[in-house]
Amino acid sequence: MDEIKIGAEIVFNITGSHNIGYAKWERYIGTVLSRDHRSRLYVRAEGMPRACIDERDVDKLIDERMDFD
Repeated sequence: MDEIKIGAEIVFNITGSHNIGYAKWERYIGTVLSRDHRSRLYVRAEGMPRACIDERDVDKLIDERMDFD
């Protein structure tokens, strides 16, 4: 997968139980807020608190040029 940049819209899974407010194994659409040196991403889905996920938990990048009609 291409490098995930800050501000990117992504579809991600929650695999750990430490992200309070998110259901484990559910898929969410959110925005990448920041990243750290351990390939962890800090993301937020609409109406949810910030979550910490691994890059491998990202299902796909959402390209703003995609047409969903």
